[in-house]
Amino acid sequence: DVLAKIQMIFQNPQNSLNPYLSVRQAIHRPLVKLRGLSRQEADQEVLNLLEAVNLRTEYADRFPDELSGGEKQRVVIARAFASNPDLIICDEPVSALDVSVQSAVLNLLARLQNENGTSYLFISHDLSVVGYLADYIAVMYLGQLFEVGTSQKLFKAPFHPYTEALVSAIPVADPHHKANRVLLSDSLPSAQNLPTGCRFHTRCPRKIGDICEQDVPPWRDDGDGHFIRCHIPLDELITLQTPSGGM
Repeated sequence: DVLAKIQMIFQNPQNSLNPYLSVRQAIHRPLVKLRGLSRQEADQEVLNLLEAVNLRTEYADRFPDELSGGEKQRVVIARAFASNPDLIICDEPVSALDVSVQSAVLNLLARLQNENGTSYLFISHDLSVVGYLADYIAVMYLGQLFEVGTSQKLFKAPFHPYTEALVSAIPVADPHHKANRVLLSDSLPSAQNLPTGCRFHTRCPRKIGDICEQDVPPWRDDGDGHFIRCHIPLDELITLQTPSGGM
């Protein structure tokens, strides 16, 4: 059954849980309906799943309004793992949480992935969050892929100019570090009226001329499965994106 093999963790845990169902009821249902456990087996598995997401067994009888945001998301994660899925789609799963809670939830997701061998499709605007979990990253802008590669390759020059801006926005825990932020101009165009040529040209700090407005940029291969969609040759991007040749 496809529903059993593919689960989702949504952005806002408040809207992901039925306020009229207890934690036990929320997790119990997929155990019976999707995993085929008996009610008695499911009762025990609810407690096992709560333990797996670092929640005490007494949480089983609480309702969503009795939980913090981080606790709600842990319940949602437990529910997602209830059917033993092969793939979990994580749609901004920590963006609605306090910063102090985000790292705990990310560590939980990493541990559960390692223990269960589950694959994640992780969607986020925060590359630091994606880079923590992802083995392979795809950067998309206005519905089109602009860079794909392993997490090791993608955080090193050359970057696509959009990726460069996203990487520059990652905070560095060093008070002496001077951030070289890449600021994007203009506002995001409407997806109903897409720019011609390169879709990113209206905001690109590396725009080189009319070719960006008129022609769709080619895919350029940096090797090892790292591809960048840009008119600028990769060796020129490396020069532009090193500290000595920057903005």
